[in-house]
Amino acid sequence: MTREWRVLNDEGLCLFKNIACFHYKEHIVALTVNNTSIQLQVFRNITVKKVLTLEVRGIIERLLDELTGRIHTKLMYTVGYQCSMNDVLREYDDCFVAEKEIHRKGEINCPRHELTHTLSEPYLVGYWKKDCNVPETEVANTHKDSFIHCYEEALLKFHFQKFEKLTKVGRKALQIYFDTVFPTQDLANMSSRKNKVKKAFHLNDDQFARLFPADESIPCSESFDVTLMYQMLRNRFPSLPQPAKGWGKTPDTCDKSETDDVERIRIYRNQAVHEPDATSKLEKKDLEEKGRDLMQAIARLSKGVLRQEMMNALKNST
Repeated sequence: MTREWRVLNDEGLCLFKNIACFHYKEHIVALTVNNTSIQLQVFRNITVKKVLTLEVRGIIERLLDELTGRIHTKLMYTVGYQCSMNDVLREYDDCFVAEKEIHRKGEINCPRHELTHTLSEPYLVGYWKKDCNVPETEVANTHKDSFIHCYEEALLKFHFQKFEKLTKVGRKALQIYFDTVFPTQDLANMSSRKNKVKKAFHLNDDQFARLFPADESIPCSESFDVTLMYQMLRNRFPSLPQPAKGWGKTPDTCDKSETDDVERIRIYRNQAVHEPDATSKLEKKDLEEKGRDLMQAIARLSKGVLRQEMMNALKNST
């Protein structure tokens, strides 16, 4: 570091456990560290100068090169960007997109969340790559830029009613997946072995009545609730691949198989229906985290076809 760098003083030096803020050539540079990343942000009351952001990037990369080349030789680092607005101290790396994945590719589906939003290279990379143009509209003056997750604006006003509506969209996503595992003809064929089916799927009387209507019509998944579809998927023979942590367990954020998403939708639906008081009293950021996780599960399980329904659920709840 040179003498041009000085620690920001705002009623005390801005040096904390995970964050440090500096003055550098009329700009404020914030460095944040968590378990998965070192994050760099540059601020200014007026337009940020690209020549300075490139300079800051060069300084930080030289320091990291020295650190990984001479001191911690077994460590490596990758330059990348956050694909959505998140708490800088958030420990998950599911929103990290490597620079090589987006550089010179214009507007693309997000490599991490391709079914839910797109990334625009100028808005995301413009200030940090010499050969990439800064967007015409100043990034600092808008929260609607295309690199931001398309649901972020709605999530700024996220609350329990929106979460509850999203769980209903989740039921539709579960049905879409259920129909690929149990086509209508397969359901119809079960009528010849009702008692065995009831025992195999551990169905109660109400679930049994939904699966085998009294008028002996062909069963339709449209009338199935989350619990019935979950029971049939979980107890199917031959078995589906188990969720990463097993059936009945909450998946980790990094667990993204189809059966992991089946578990997510069941768990979040139960929290909305059976634990409304506790769920509605969660901290806003915790509820938002659940909302993001649920939307990603819906997008993956429905192959993106419920995107508009998710947006409607977010926009139409007051």
